[in-house]
Amino acid sequence: CLLAVLLARSPDEKLVKDAIDSMCEDFENNSELAAVWLNREASIPIKRCIVAKRIKPEKAEQDKENAEGNDEKEESPNFTRYENILSRFLASLLQQSNLEVAEKSIATLLSEAPVLPPTVFETLKARCDDPGTVVSGLSILKSIIVGRGGTDRDTALNMIYALAVGPSNLLRGPAIRLIASELYKHPVLQGGIEDYATMALMGAPENEIEHRSHLFVALCSKNNDLLVTLARIYEVTTEFGKNHLVWHTKSLARSISRESPALLALIRGEEASDVSTPLVLAMLSSIPPEMLPQDASAPLVKAASDRFQTRGDARFMVPIISVLSKSETQQLLPKLMALSTESSAFKDAVVNLVSSTNAPLGPADIVVQLNLAVGPMGAAAKQKKITTGGASVDVAQFRASLRTCLEMKAVFNQDVITAALNELVERNPIPMPFMYTVIQSLQYQKGLQTFAVDILERLVEKEIWETSDTLWKGFVKCAETLGTKTIPILIKLPQAQLETLLRESSELNKMLKRAVENPKHKIPGYVSGTINRA
Repeated sequence: CLLAVLLARSPDEKLVKDAIDSMCEDFENNSELAAVWLNREASIPIKRCIVAKRIKPEKAEQDKENAEGNDEKEESPNFTRYENILSRFLASLLQQSNLEVAEKSIATLLSEAPVLPPTVFETLKARCDDPGTVVSGLSILKSIIVGRGGTDRDTALNMIYALAVGPSNLLRGPAIRLIASELYKHPVLQGGIEDYATMALMGAPENEIEHRSHLFVALCSKNNDLLVTLARIYEVTTEFGKNHLVWHTKSLARSISRESPALLALIRGEEASDVSTPLVLAMLSSIPPEMLPQDASAPLVKAASDRFQTRGDARFMVPIISVLSKSETQQLLPKLMALSTESSAFKDAVVNLVSSTNAPLGPADIVVQLNLAVGPMGAAAKQKKITTGGASVDVAQFRASLRTCLEMKAVFNQDVITAALNELVERNPIPMPFMYTVIQSLQYQKGLQTFAVDILERLVEKEIWETSDTLWKGFVKCAETLGTKTIPILIKLPQAQLETLLRESSELNKMLKRAVENPKHKIPGYVSGTINRA
């Protein structure tokens, strides 16, 4: 192009400036001319000039001959002028009001420029370091990465990497989105991006783990296979790093495929050691309920069941508990109760059950199963340990489990508790924790008092004192809790059992003596005599 040749040879600075401004006004139609001009500028050599000096003519001629003989060594492109012109093009385009058009024009300019000098990257770095222009700067860097190769691509990538693991949220977020959502799609870039994100996280000092981990986690959402690498990084990082990665993993839940081979392998315990268990549990438990499989034969359910069967870790069953059969859930519950004092696994399992429309156990069923999980106490009660169905549940774990349920007052309401207690009181034998369940229920549901009185009357009819010392003591304690409402029931006790009650409970002793003195209670004479003698 003749015009490009003329501009490339023109020493007129004003002409050069006006030409650049004119081209930038309609760069789409002038981009080819700009490219030819820049290529001419990059190829014009600087020849050593022979300056006229006051020396002998023969010496000057000799110098001229030497210079001409060394043209190949002494010529080089005029990069200073080329760099100046390219920078002017860049500055002019950046000043345009239409940012979208400007970015497109700059992408064309930099992809066709023969060389990108350091000043170009310095200009783009300044743009990327400003939260107001970082998106624009990143867009231009992306065009360099996609449109060029070699050191230019590497330089642009390194600039984006630095932002993606840097401390500024305002700069880090756009950089990570660009890498994960756009650059990572290119196969030629994937390996390098993964390597950088891995090394940046593995080599992170403790005070930098927080902002260095975002990039790798974002990549995991695009490529679930990286979850295995994340688990292995978790195994070797500090306690602070472990906690942070667990927290981060929860945000991955919606982007993890339920059938991801990497996730399934981690759940089964095949790709990482038990050290990574908290991380894997976080991945599994954070999957939203609506995204969990509803079929017991699904790969995710099978993987969690395999982990439970081989390692005995019931926590892996919590997210999938609502798809188990009724018998499987009943067998699992004691295992979860055993975790009630040390983790949230039991509570999470209950929440999952009561939140599901097709759960194998309803709220009343859960209360019943808690009681059934505790077998005959007898001698075991003295050890505060009960073993049932292969699961070991101690008294503290039962009580913690029951308390967890009762605290969910909206779910375990008066009707639910009434249904559960009705079923339990009719069982033969009555479960040992039954009276504790009644007493605790009264603390959370005050409206149960009338029903609790009815329970005590039924227990008198069943001669509960003959059944179990534990249940009898619970009967006495419950009567103390209900107070004067129990008088009509207590006076129906056989004389021997009434005497026992009066000896064991000073509170009930005083209450019944006051009742004898009150005509409204109409206590029979032989009962009054027993009470007064106590």
